[in-house]
Amino acid sequence: MNDKIGVVFAYFKHDSLESQQPSRIVSTFIKQLCWKKERIPQYLLDFYHLYDRNGRTPAFDECKYNFFRLVESFDQIFVVIDALDECKQDEQDETQNREQIMNFIFDLTDGPHCAKVFVTSRRETDITDAFARHQTPTIQIEVKNVTEDINVYVNDHVENLVKEKKLRLGRLTLKEKIVEILVARAEGM
Repeated sequence: MNDKIGVVFAYFKHDSLESQQPSRIVSTFIKQLCWKKERIPQYLLDFYHLYDRNGRTPAFDECKYNFFRLVESFDQIFVVIDALDECKQDEQDETQNREQIMNFIFDLTDGPHCAKVFVTSRRETDITDAFARHQTPTIQIEVKNVTEDINVYVNDHVENLVKEKKLRLGRLTLKEKIVEILVARAEGM
């Protein structure tokens, strides 16, 4: 087991505000990195017991501090954040989850040289502007470049459903209409 290379990932789901809390995301990253270790560092055990005993959630800055401390024990770390645009503002809390997560991303890109970050998102103004302000390299994929791949996938999947008799169509034109609507509604995603 190579405990010097770590990979962590998070996926944002728009209808799950609780899972979007920045402290929860970073805590999950810590947990994922700990799976790579033969022994969990004592400072993390102490951190865990402090909050677990009281049933409290640690502050974001405390999680972030412990994450960066843990990162120092790796030669290389890969952070994958999928669907950043799905991270919304927590209406019960005055802080903006997305802004905190983006600041965390920029701390990673500006911080440890061992950290490599990959983020996916639809183009939203605040995200695009933040990445531009921080001069973070981005690759933009146009919907038209993905639509044909989606079309092939959906067409094959519908065809398989028909072959397995899980989808029964009275007319062949109905299959084409199903594929057309699914591809159009995917909007390149």
